Amino acid sequence: MFKYHYFYKITNLINGHFYYGAHSTNNLNDHYFGSGIKLKEAIKKYGKENFKLEIIKFFNTREELSEYEFNIVNEDLIKSKECYNICPGGLGSFNSKLILVYDKINNCKKFVNKEEFNNNENYESCNKGKVLAKDKEGNIYRININDPRYLNGELVHNTKGTTLVTINGINKRIPNEEYKHGNYKSPAKGHVQCIDENGNNIMVTTEEFKTNKKLKSIHKGKITVKDKEGNYKYVDINDEKYLNGEYEYMFKGTKNFINVKTGEVKRLKLNDPILETGEWVGQNVGKQIVKDKYGNTYKLDKNDPRILSGELVPNQLGNKHSEETKKKIGLYGKGRIWINNGIENKFIKPEEFINYIGYKKGKLTKKLT
Repeated sequence: MFKYHYFYKITNLINGHFYYGAHSTNNLNDHYFGSGIKLKEAIKKYGKENFKLEIIKFFNTREELSEYEFNIVNEDLIKSKECYNICPGGLGSFNSKLILVYDKINNCKKFVNKEEFNNNENYESCNKGKVLAKDKEGNIYRININDPRYLNGELVHNTKGTTLVTINGINKRIPNEEYKHGNYKSPAKGHVQCIDENGNNIMVTTEEFKTNKKLKSIHKGKITVKDKEGNYKYVDINDEKYLNGEYEYMFKGTKNFINVKTGEVKRLKLNDPILETGEWVGQNVGKQIVKDKYGNTYKLDKNDPRILSGELVPNQLGNKHSEETKKKIGLYGKGRIWINNGIENKFIKPEEFINYIGYKKGKLTKKLT
């Protein structure tokens, strides 16, 4: 837990441009100076000595601070040409564990952790049906997913076509095509987010995670589901509502397909009539997951020149399963059967077959084109 939580403003003394942010720390002299992308670029251009940081207000908890930031750094503010913020506030990376909800009982908005949200039916996500999108100039908006501009492609998801990398110690998103050149590395590469023996959420190297048996993945035993109203939740696989069918897997009965004419990718239901046109095929048809000499992975066309030349190799090349993993693989397959729906294969327990409508027993071996 952090001792101090404050809302701050950083001002460019040369042109008056500004940045608002929230920070939690145990040391008020930790030299923290904001983390916004545009802010970092401006500091690099004008020099840190030409910027001033002032603390606007202190708060008792991070939740209170986040609510304040959410109200101040709004969509109207970030439209200002003088503002370095590019996203509405209150939902930054620090708050990946928090959800902004509407409390139906107390008629107010507040931040709660994911466990509270999942266990309280009186909470409704304030971001339900919302998405962060960007226009061609890179301006970001929080809009309804049914916004005509989003549906017709005028606005796209704010991370579409980009990959997060580290450049000179700063995390920044760059175009996917630039990332594919192999000159940059993802900040999460070689690391695993996990839980230690005391229940703390930490990030460690992949090697440390493999050797320390006291660490477990934050995703172990978890699954993303949706309820009957379409609300998404991240729950334990043994959650009673998931087991009794009240919750179902978020992507149940769907798959990503690509239009062979336009290249458009959509997640469609496996029984969607549009598939009968032949214009849509599985997204991975003709694709291969490969890696470069740095270990960065890509999904490319099997005939990509870099694959044919050997510059990029299969992702699993050189990987070896431990004896423990080999045993797990053996146990996983024991007693299971292959089924297919004419499009994809699934490897399931025999008693689960009744849940797969439109599937028949047997493995689909014919290559789809």
